[in-house]
Amino acid sequence: MNILAILGSPRKNGNTSELLNKYLEGIKENYRDVSVDEIFLQGEKIQPCTACNSCKKGDGAECKINDDMQKYYNKVENADLLIFATPIYWFNMSAQTKIFIDRLYALNFKKFPADKKLVLLMTFGDKDEKLSGAVNVINIFKYFTDFLKMDFVQHYGTSSEIGPAKKAESLEEVYSLGKNLIL
Repeated sequence: MNILAILGSPRKNGNTSELLNKYLEGIKENYRDVSVDEIFLQGEKIQPCTACNSCKKGDGAECKINDDMQKYYNKVENADLLIFATPIYWFNMSAQTKIFIDRLYALNFKKFPADKKLVLLMTFGDKDEKLSGAVNVINIFKYFTDFLKMDFVQHYGTSSEIGPAKKAESLEEVYSLGKNLIL
């Protein structure tokens, strides 16, 4: 089982990272034979899509932008499970996450394996998913996975404006989700 975990937070050790790490800890406890690749998008040089459509011109076509995204196309294609972890900024996913998703346009979706699974983890600054804009991101990922015939298996969001006791509870909940994930 190949897992690709994509951290879209600009903070390598922030709340979103902590949530992702706890989720992965749960998976690793239950599944010993998983291979996990992690990407910290803030540390990568990934340019926005230029809509040149070079990636759609014939068999074997690929993205012509020569940047760090090139090393991730095969990882996305070979992953059985994609985990996106993003903070919610201004009612949407982080810019780092959005650029990564936009650049997935270069993949040949006709050959894209339809049996992939996707998990979405989010942190937000308001008290609930609706007021924070997290519901917008959940819907985007639902449309994304429907289009690609992927299985959107789980999503989890938590406020970053909670006290230590509630934060510990949230981390335990996301750990349990990872541990109980059926791969």
